[in-house]
Amino acid sequence: MSYDFYRILHLIFLFFFFLSLGGLWLFYNLDTTGNKKLKKILMGIHGLSLFVIFVAGFGLIAKLKIPSPWPFWIYIKMLIWLFLGLSPIFLKRDWSKILSKKWSPLISLGLFFVLIIVAVTAVRLKY
Repeated sequence: MSYDFYRILHLIFLFFFFLSLGGLWLFYNLDTTGNKKLKKILMGIHGLSLFVIFVAGFGLIAKLKIPSPWPFWIYIKMLIWLFLGLSPIFLKRDWSKILSKKWSPLISLGLFFVLIIVAVTAVRLKY
């Protein structure tokens, strides 16, 4: 498969990942915990998108012919992938005792800036 195929696949499922993450955030914040079917669907999208992002990312590494001691940015992206993969655990917890509701927009804005930094880094490295 071509480089463009892996790149588009990676970016499309990155969109689905953040879509499912936003859905899970709403699921837990709107207290719809009685709707188990919705949670299953969102967790399924979350898991599938993580898997495809992972496979497409390694396909891109193979297509770019990056040598065996990988550059530092690949390890950073893998740590971000791992943290975001564990994010439903953090969403499920009741953080209202730790953080008040007024901090939620700031945290969302911070995560948005992290996404922009990763995207700009990917474009600068001709990813």
